[in-house]
Amino acid sequence: MKLLLLSSEFPPRLGGIGTYSLEMAMAACELGLDVTVVAADYGEDQTEKDRNFPFNVIRYPGGEHQMGDIPAKIALVRKIAREAGHFDFVHAADWPFYMPLALSRYRRSAKCVLTFHGTEVTFMQNPKRAILLRLMRFWSGWADYIANSRYTGNLLRAGFNLPDKRVRSIGLGVAESWLEARVDKQIARQERGIPAEKFLIVSLGRVVPRKGHLVLARALALLPVDVLANMQWQIAGPLLDPQYEAEVRAAANDLACETVITGKLADQEVKLTLSSADLFCLPGYFTADGAVEGFGLVYLEAGALGVPSVATNVGGVPDAIDDGETGILVPQNDSAAIAAAILKLYREPDELNRLANGALLRAQRSGWRNVVRQTYQLQSV
Repeated sequence: MKLLLLSSEFPPRLGGIGTYSLEMAMAACELGLDVTVVAADYGEDQTEKDRNFPFNVIRYPGGEHQMGDIPAKIALVRKIAREAGHFDFVHAADWPFYMPLALSRYRRSAKCVLTFHGTEVTFMQNPKRAILLRLMRFWSGWADYIANSRYTGNLLRAGFNLPDKRVRSIGLGVAESWLEARVDKQIARQERGIPAEKFLIVSLGRVVPRKGHLVLARALALLPVDVLANMQWQIAGPLLDPQYEAEVRAAANDLACETVITGKLADQEVKLTLSSADLFCLPGYFTADGAVEGFGLVYLEAGALGVPSVATNVGGVPDAIDDGETGILVPQNDSAAIAAAILKLYREPDELNRLANGALLRAQRSGWRNVVRQTYQLQSV
């Protein structure tokens, strides 16, 4: 069986969509599918790098998607449909390829799949866009509509009045490389220069407001001083908002615990940092424009390294954290509840270990091959 995967983000750019597309392509290959990925070239010849993949990659000129790129993507998909032959599955991994796929001959000749990640649902409800989608009979069932969480699925159904059965919610997976990267905590701490006796809390993700760093800072400020003195808080991830970064640094400086802001880390450093952690905490929240975690893959990745989470019960996060089994979920923007959860796990190491074991088991059950099987409804591979 042949799969064509259309993605607006792919290595060397590796954000959430890029990770999803890469892992789906890799897992599909492992299951025996003949895979072709369509992705941007980011202004460089990617031929040599693409030879390292076990699948074919078709590169188109461009980089990060802009709205003005839609006509070129429509022409691109039509050209591939004319020249590349038959595909059993054609999958638009994110919204920039929804319309190009809907306007191609694949709509009639292949099993089409669209994956929704959360934020694009609100974007598509803009009145002008919604009218255009209706004229295209976009919601007529010509494709499988896949949501990355129950939250995203419910958002999609409510936003476009879709019947329950038309949307399938399929959570994301954890790459084998995460499970294989787990390092003994003390060895990892030696590698990263982290004191063995500290209770280490790690927050990994883009340092932007909706990730909740300031909420966590306020929570830590509520902890007893003697507890804080035995803690270290590490903030890792791209520093994309200078004003917010300054606010986080100011809040961290007021805390009685040591705080380290690393910025973006290399992949191996990320895994060593998480392997060093006692607890992962990224208490995101809904922003004014409705942006939120559509799933929360980072919580599963932390679990793959044996680290439980304290997080907020928003968006798709409950699909990534089993409350009371792999971590603790609290209401959004509730610093007191976050502080109470952290203090409980600090004072009850047996409970912390139980959640850590649960997080690891959950990650081990959440492989990308299962996501591929469910997405393409493969029964015999």
